[in-house]
Amino acid sequence: MQHEEPVIGKETTRAYIQPPDRFTIEDLGWNRRIFVSTKGSRSAILWNPWQERALLLDQFQEDSWKNMVCLETARFGDDILWLAPGETNIMELNIAAEKIP
Repeated sequence: MQHEEPVIGKETTRAYIQPPDRFTIEDLGWNRRIFVSTKGSRSAILWNPWQERALLLDQFQEDSWKNMVCLETARFGDDILWLAPGETNIMELNIAAEKIP
């Protein structure tokens, strides 16, 4: 489990167990704060493939790893949910942004 503020300076995959309901990403390049709220999950993954790994992902342009971070709701570890056939579950991810004053 991660507690410190992440700094993306290399290939990064961080798992968060029982994260806050709302994350804040400071995007100084666009002078904004991005708010990511989750519901229905008690775990999350933060990742950036960095240069070498991005070349293996066909949805990435050669240098797009420089300007991205992915934050996803997840279910792993003690948060795994097993569903029987026909059962359903909902996880939500909401994103909002505001200009940094």
